[in-house]
Formats: sequence, C-alpha cells, structure tokens
Amino acid sequence: MSEVSTPGQTGGGGPTVAELAAVLDRIAPPALAEPWDNVGVLVGDPESRPRWVAVTLDPAFALIPAVGRALGRAADPSTTGLVPNPGGGPLPEGHGLLVAHHPVPWRPLSRVLATDPAGQVVSECLRRGISLYAAHTSFDSAPGGLSHVLASLVGMASEGRMPIVPRGRHLKLVVFVPPDQSAAVRQALAGAGAGWIGNYSDTAFASPGRGYFLPREGADPFTGSPGVLEETAEERVETIVPAHLLDEAVRRMLEVHPYDEVAYDVYPLESHPSVTRPELLAGIGRIGDLPGDGLPLDEFTRHVERALGLAPGEARLLGGPATRTGLVGRVAVCPGAGGAHVRAVAAAGAHVYVTGDVGYHDAVGAAGLRLAVIDAGHLATERPFVGVMATLLRKEFRAQGIPLDIIEVPTPPAGLR
Repeated sequence: MSEVSTPGQTGGGGPTVAELAAVLDRIAPPALAEPWDNVGVLVGDPESRPRWVAVTLDPAFALIPAVGRALGRAADPSTTGLVPNPGGGPLPEGHGLLVAHHPVPWRPLSRVLATDPAGQVVSECLRRGISLYAAHTSFDSAPGGLSHVLASLVGMASEGRMPIVPRGRHLKLVVFVPPDQSAAVRQALAGAGAGWIGNYSDTAFASPGRGYFLPREGADPFTGSPGVLEETAEERVETIVPAHLLDEAVRRMLEVHPYDEVAYDVYPLESHPSVTRPELLAGIGRIGDLPGDGLPLDEFTRHVERALGLAPGEARLLGGPATRTGLVGRVAVCPGAGGAHVRAVAAAGAHVYVTGDVGYHDAVGAAGLRLAVIDAGHLATERPFVGVMATLLRKEFRAQGIPLDIIEVPTPPAGLR
C-alpha cells in the first residue's frame, strides 16, 4: 500500500536533503559501493527541505510517464495511489527527494539534453525541484540490504550465509576517556555497530593510564582550570569497527564524551575476526544452503519464480548442477546483473545461482563449471528494493521524529528483462 505525503506538510522547518542523505548513508553506506558505481546525492540542492520522499527502482519510473506506459505500468494515476503532478509524472508538486536504486547519471555526462534518457531525468529533477539519491551497490552490499533480502526470498538459511564478494574492512578505534565515563562511551560505540566479533557484541578493551593537558584560553575543560597543567586518570578504550560504520561510531562517541576536545585514534587492521552473523555481513550477493536435504532443481526453479513474482517458466534455466543426490542444496544469489561472479559462485561450491542478465559467455562458463543458473531477470531480482527501502526509511523516520511519509513508486511487471 502506497503512502502519500501532503505537499507542504513540513513547511520550511523539515530536514534538509543533506540530513535525509545522512539517514540513507547509514542504511546504504557509500563506502560499500563498488568502485565503478555512483551513489549518494546525485542531483539537486543538499540544503533544500523536501516536502515529500519517494522510493523508486529507477528514476525514470517516477519522472518520465512514457517510460512507465511503455513498460506496462498503469498510466492512470488513480490506479497507483499516487498524487498526479500536472507537470508530469506520478509525484506530488513541490520540492522532494527521490530515492532510487539505479543511479542517474551513472557515467560522467559531458552534456545534459532532454533527448537523452539520462539528461531527461536530470532535467526533470532540476525543473521540478527534486533531489535524487541513489542507493545502488551500496545497498546491494549493505548488511540487511538487497543481497540479504534476495537470499531470504529464495529460502536460503541464515546460518552459514556469506557474501559472494565480501566488501569492507575493519579498523581499530581508540579513545581516551575519564574512568567514570568509560561505560557510556563503550555503550555508544556498541550502539553504532562497533565491537562485534563472531557471536559476541559490545567487545572492547580498557586500560588505565594518566592523561596530561594544559587548557588554553577559550577551553572548557571537563576537569582542571585554564592555564593550569592538569594530570588526571583516564582509560584507553579500544574496540573494532567496520570501516563503513566509522563515521557513525565516532559521531555517537562524541555525543556522550565529556571532553570539549576528544583525543581518539583510528588504526587500519591487517587482519580481524571474521564476521559470521548474517545481519552484519557486507558484500555483493550471498551464498548458503537450503534448509533440510535440498530440492530438485525444477522444484527450486518454480519456487524462485513464485518468490520473485514471475510466471511459471518465465525464468531462464541454464545448465544443470553436478550433485550426487540430484537435489540442489547449496545456492547463491546476486541482485541485478551477476554473471561476472559465476566463477566465484562455482568455486564456493554452489549447485545453482539465481541472478539476472546472464550473457552468453557467462552461461557457457557456468555450464563448463557444472553450475546451474536461474536467470530470473534484472528487474525481478531487484524488484524488492522499493518495499524494503521504504520500510527501512519509515522505521528511521519514526525513530528520529521526521514528519515525512514515504511514497512507493510502482515498478513495471517483474518479468521485464
């Protein structure tokens, strides 16, 4: 069910695009995006205050009515639950923020022309005062993101689930704090996702020591007086933190730290304990096992079609797996175009790989590696983005008291390739 915001409901006092982007950055950390990708705020004014927020798989579905009509979406806005905009497109009037999976522009633009598909989207955004945020491979790789969701949809067990291509690295964060404030700082860091090692959370180490400082003019020391050299007891608190969560961990730590100038260090780690909890894993795709003894390949294919909203026989089944029992038990998934990962999936022991946009050479390679591939199509494997992202944003908005509803822009039929 789509929710419709009322134009002007936040007046001039709502959050800025930059503030809403910070919320999105926590859901889809830009540091997890592939090097070739383009994510974050791509079009618009970061200081504008949107009156509405909408989520779409592709910006053209929301901004260019002809695209939706051509791809089979209902042209009548009354069937979508969206407020029609006389200027074109099923979005409210006024400044807004459009959150898309597919980035536009994706590649660098040398010109912006209304006759070019990317230029048309950019022109519409600028003409209508719409800012555009893209959460593409940053959300594919995010813990709990699209790869994780797709794995759950096809029935992959949570236990033992791992990314096909892990993303991210870990850092050591060290901060110096008064002993009686140590617990508050450690709690803040843990709340930001720091301190996870295997099945243990809130891990940290604290060692006692002495701190020395001389407050100068303008300082507001927690202890001591300006102009007097101070010696005080402190603890060195250190913990592990995923690199993509560093900014949030530092922000929360600074919020509770009593010092007006906080001394902290960040060190790169050559090695770190493996992350095992599915909701904390970062990386493209997922590989894991089906519950029980597995399923016959044709039965699993029908299950995938139902889970992704495809008609029977609509997914392309390429090749077949080499299993002694005839059952597929180990599966892999990747939203969008995952053909490039065929070799990695086969090396990890998967019997069948669910993805989209599998080309000739990747299909031949999979057959040679005795890996079955279910090509469900690019759109079908990414279709859950709108509902999942909208749900996550609603939760964050409620927690932060942001008075904006979320519009879910309809996606064309799942069978579109």
